[in-house]
Amino acid sequence: MSCVELAAVTTDLVREGSDSNTRSVLAGAFALLHELRFAEGALGVRTLARRAGLPKSTAHRLLVQLEELGALERDGAKYVIGGAMFVIGDGWRPEPTLRKLAQPAIRQLAIETGGSVMLTLRRSQELVVVAGSRGEADKVTPTLLTFGTRLAPATAAGQALVNETFAIDREGVIPGLSCVAAPIYGASGDAIASLAVGVTRSVLDPIIDTVERAADALTAQLCA
Repeated sequence: MSCVELAAVTTDLVREGSDSNTRSVLAGAFALLHELRFAEGALGVRTLARRAGLPKSTAHRLLVQLEELGALERDGAKYVIGGAMFVIGDGWRPEPTLRKLAQPAIRQLAIETGGSVMLTLRRSQELVVVAGSRGEADKVTPTLLTFGTRLAPATAAGQALVNETFAIDREGVIPGLSCVAAPIYGASGDAIASLAVGVTRSVLDPIIDTVERAADALTAQLCA
């Protein structure tokens, strides 16, 4: 598909229907993409329509247009996320300076603790994992460290960021998973991220100082 054709399809998708329902059309398209993002394998029109809460005819029309855009790909009669979404998603690089500075700290934390390490940012009203390293917590929840994963405020990573204080969760959110987290502060003095380690063990004392030191070191680097 040429750039001109791609632009034309995009315009059709956005302008479909009256101006009053433009938002619902776009919301429907994103609902379908969201369901496929978290699906275990390809999904058919009927299943996608049901999960996204759309009429089957509407879902089918949007799926065809999204396929033409490259946002989706066919797998027989079913659909999967397309390559165009990877290109678009790769353009999202929140807090690039912090993420670059955090990589050595994340690797070191993973080595020292053996746990799953995550760097979480606040984006609008959501808490989003933007970097990390896999570890023992992945035995309990393999999707935890997926880039773009939304965390609940009740998690230790969420509490550290929202409340701007060190936080500990002892299997309170996910059975079998404990987590310690510390806030990272920007030059303004506000917490802009949290650094957390998730483990399956119950003894957390050896991890607490390690996480605090790593978060404090990143704060110092950001404020230097």
